[in-house]
Amino acid sequence: MDTLEKFLHSIAYKFPKGYPDMKNEQDVLILENEFKKIGIDLKELETNKNHWQDRVNERGTILDIINFPKDYPISKQEIIEQIQDELNLRTDRILKLKEFPASITHQIGYKLMKPILIHENVRIPLELKTEYIKNKTKKTNIGTSYVVIISDNVLSTLLLLMDDDDLTIETNMKDHQKREGFTKPIKITTNPEYEFLITPEAENILTLIDPQSLPYKLRTDYRKGADFEHDTYGKGTIINTSAGSGGKGDSRGKLEWVEVDFGKPYVQGGQLKKTRIINNIYTLLSPDVDI
Repeated sequence: MDTLEKFLHSIAYKFPKGYPDMKNEQDVLILENEFKKIGIDLKELETNKNHWQDRVNERGTILDIINFPKDYPISKQEIIEQIQDELNLRTDRILKLKEFPASITHQIGYKLMKPILIHENVRIPLELKTEYIKNKTKKTNIGTSYVVIISDNVLSTLLLLMDDDDLTIETNMKDHQKREGFTKPIKITTNPEYEFLITPEAENILTLIDPQSLPYKLRTDYRKGADFEHDTYGKGTIINTSAGSGGKGDSRGKLEWVEVDFGKPYVQGGQLKKTRIINNIYTLLSPDVDI
């Protein structure tokens, strides 16, 4: 049981249903008061959500690529649009996840996306140009890597950094903590598809995945409560997914992860765990799978 679950369990007796009903004004008021007791103001968190959307609108709008090769066979504008579409997809997807319980005790730095152009067998991390407003002054932001900062279970801000090494990310996160007036341990995680590779040959060279090579049985979707079969762990029940309870794949017919209860508790990192996270899940609708 994580920190957020323990907290909610400790106050469950205060709610008629045994849990806070967010459609009930009295339940919401009780929950706000309980959070205030531990130093979390839900109204301030709502302000952070607005800050997140402001930064997505600013740093998430790509104006130029500084180091775009002149002899590339596809126009710069087409590549900008391709990156923009992928970034919009990823920011929408992470917003729909909504729950980041580990961020109650830590500030999370999530490496979201790094566009890399493949040109003449050379990998080129693209230097993206964006703009944002600070103290009513327009600022230019150039970077290669998008990082999401998550704190107190809320998406806090979107950063565009020139370097994506952990030290650079941690330094920026500590600066952000100073400006916000708090201190938390920092944890850095990475999107399994963090590198967004761009190549003009990609559409012509398509390698399909044999379903038999996957360690799990494919489904059209992985909705909560559905069966899940894994070669190593056996049969289980789906508890949650990166796409929410519906468990539908993204535009590529994939999910980042699926959480499954195989009915076989195990010890990891000194803790007893009841479920397993299976990453990079394809659906039967994925164009990458040879059905």
